[in-house]
Amino acid sequence: MPLQPTTLTKSCRRGFTLIELLVVVAIIAILAGMLLPALSKAKAQAHKARCMSNHKQLFLAWNLYADENLDKLVSNSPGTLKGVPWVDSTVHGDTPGFYESSYLTDPKGAAFANYIQAVPVYKCPAERTLFKHGTKTEEKLRSYSMNSLMASPKIGLAQPFYRTTDVRLPTETFVFIDTEPASICYTPFLVPATEATRWFQAPGGMHNKSSLLTYADGHVETHKWNLPGTRGILVANPHPAPTDKKDVEWLRKRATHEWN
Repeated sequence: MPLQPTTLTKSCRRGFTLIELLVVVAIIAILAGMLLPALSKAKAQAHKARCMSNHKQLFLAWNLYADENLDKLVSNSPGTLKGVPWVDSTVHGDTPGFYESSYLTDPKGAAFANYIQAVPVYKCPAERTLFKHGTKTEEKLRSYSMNSLMASPKIGLAQPFYRTTDVRLPTETFVFIDTEPASICYTPFLVPATEATRWFQAPGGMHNKSSLLTYADGHVETHKWNLPGTRGILVANPHPAPTDKKDVEWLRKRATHEWN
């Protein structure tokens, strides 16, 4: 005669009650709430580390170019100075210089192409700008600009640098900077002539309202802005960009020793 299920066997087969399920869901929600900020912070730190690596590779190319060209700095102004600029570029927004890789990898238009062929080096990993051309979606490829006083025509009051020996305070003079997606334009980052002048391109704020800057001695530092540039690509002309006077003053002091 087969054995009949006992009361204990029957109780072991019953499912979860609604209250038990709600408790489990609540516990999962609490754990997720505790883990997500940590995961988000870890992701941001990873983006920052990769961005710093990009800056160091850009500096290495900048330095190698000078070493191979009798201390002459690479051009930072397409079409206005002799020599191929560090990368080819076009105006802001949805233009070929921001989505066609040849503008970064063709040595005929980009001097850094002789040193860097990895296109991702030119893009901050925290930036997520996309361009849509019909059914095709393309990523924006360049997030970085160069100090406009590096091998550009004279704009404003200060004399530009044309050789590495011109940079008398390399530990205090920046070369590359993360730039706001909306206002990034030609390769030079135009440093305001006075503290009252508004940005032409705004510093980027993609790293928790901060951006990375590479200095002429090769070190990279992070700076948090009072009014960071976080705008995405705009249809209208984004120049000039929103400005904070203290931000302008801080960057001007790190653009040239003439203002220190």
